[in-house]
Amino acid sequence: MSRYTPKDFIYFEDGFALFARLESGGRFTADEVRNFLCKVRTLGLKKYVGIMNPAEDPLFEFTLECLGRFRQTASDESFSTWVLRASGKPEKIESYRWGDQQFFDDVVENGGQDDGGQVALVIFRERELNTFLAGGSAGSHESIKTTGLPYLDFMNRMAAELEIPRPEDETIDQLVEELRKHLPPELQDTSERMLRNMATMLRPKEASRGGNKRFKKG
Repeated sequence: MSRYTPKDFIYFEDGFALFARLESGGRFTADEVRNFLCKVRTLGLKKYVGIMNPAEDPLFEFTLECLGRFRQTASDESFSTWVLRASGKPEKIESYRWGDQQFFDDVVENGGQDDGGQVALVIFRERELNTFLAGGSAGSHESIKTTGLPYLDFMNRMAAELEIPRPEDETIDQLVEELRKHLPPELQDTSERMLRNMATMLRPKEASRGGNKRFKKG
């Protein structure tokens, strides 16, 4: 049975496999890493470690090392990570969560975290992850030109970080809340009206028709 995949997103095992392929320098393919990760999940990573000697299996040893590097990279916000709730709506994962050992173990062994009895799967924006892997540093803001105008600089940063346009079923109120969570200290007093103005400008032109209605990307 195939899983629902939001447009432009890929699942943890697929994203990690791409990361690992690059890290291996060509020693292992993405399919080899993905298939190995799925095999480990049938027993659980801790049990697998208990019965296997990583030094006897180069792919196993490499995967363990690469998982640690991947975790650190995600913690550094080099690319955004998301969780797919039961509702089908992607929700951004705060980078500090990758420092939680239980969260990380759940992602590796189950592909996500418990969400009311169901597994909320971890996903990535495929284009953003590929940009990072290609050397584009998708999560870095250093290449974003600043203007000295705080609201404009904030919008430019959000356009890059949140990969505008956002998910197709997102309303303007939801985008306002996303912007509010990322306000820098100097803009914490930003009014609701200003936030809505910025959210409006960060949405596609066709999304402005009909006020706060949901929109479809063409």
